[in-house]
Amino acid sequence: MNVKEAISRLAALYPDFQPWWEGEDPFLVLVGIVISQNTSSASTRRALSRLRERGLTSPSAILSAPQEEIEDALRPAGLYRAKARILKDIARWAMDGGLERVLSLPHARAREEMMKVRGIGRKTADVFLAFVASAPIIGVDTHIMRIGRRWGLGTDYESIKEALEREIPPERRLWAHKALISFGREYCRARRPRCDVCPLSDICPKRGIQPEL
Repeated sequence: MNVKEAISRLAALYPDFQPWWEGEDPFLVLVGIVISQNTSSASTRRALSRLRERGLTSPSAILSAPQEEIEDALRPAGLYRAKARILKDIARWAMDGGLERVLSLPHARAREEMMKVRGIGRKTADVFLAFVASAPIIGVDTHIMRIGRRWGLGTDYESIKEALEREIPPERRLWAHKALISFGREYCRARRPRCDVCPLSDICPKRGIQPEL
C-alpha cells in the first residue's frame, strides 16, 4: 500500500477537524479517551455530559463519589462498570501527581509510566499524549487497526503504528489519526466496507475483506 498517496487523498476528504479537547483539563481529556473505548462519539459525549451534570469532573470528585453514581453517569457509553473502575484508578493516580509527572517526561518515558496504571493501555496513552502533550505519535484505535491490516501494514498495534509513522510526518500525525478514524467510519467499515465508492479502492490491497455474495 502506498501510504503517502493514501494520506494525500484523505487530506482532500478530511482537510481539518475541530479538536474537542482544546481548553479541557488534561484529566478530563483522559476521562474522555477512556469513555470512548468501544463506543461512538455521540455516546462518549452523552456520558461526559452526565459526568459534568453530577460534578464528577475532577479526581477528588470521582474518588469520593459512590461507584454506582459513576456507573449510572457512564451508562450511555456501555461497559460502564468496567469504565467506572478504571476512572477510580486513574483518579487515584492523578491525585498522587501522576498526570503532572508524565506531562513533564519525554514522550516515550511518559508512555511507559501511563501504561503502569490499570486500565491505561497503549492506545489510551498514545492518544492522550498526542492530544495533550503534542507527542508526534499515532494512537491506533480499532478503526486504524482494521485499516492498517487491510492495507497490509501489519497485524498488531506496534507494527501498524510504526508503519504509519514512517510515512506520515510528525506534524501531520494528529490530523492523520482523526482522518483515518473518519475514513474507517465512513468507508473502511468493519462490516460491509464501501469499497465500491472508496476513494482509495484502486490502490488498496483489501486484505481480509470478504467479497459480497
